[in-house]
Amino acid sequence: MTPRQVQYLDKKWRNRHEREEFYSAQISATTANFSMCHPKEPLKLSDFMPTKRVTKRRDTADTDSGEDIAQRIDTMLRPRSIPKRKE
Repeated sequence: MTPRQVQYLDKKWRNRHEREEFYSAQISATTANFSMCHPKEPLKLSDFMPTKRVTKRRDTADTDSGEDIAQRIDTMLRPRSIPKRKE
């Protein structure tokens, strides 16, 4: 298989994947927006499409020291106490 053929198949697969994602996002957004517990602001199709979702990446190297990061990890992994039931 030539590189051009691989490129064509890859493009075809990506288009198919985006189309399927779009269809499922339409169904999900419509269901969420018109359900009994609908959101105050309508959800967009991009909220249900991982390939179209824009995420803001935070650069932790400039803002946080190693101790701050270690403390946050420790807080997340520390076992939590489970309240006992009153009988």
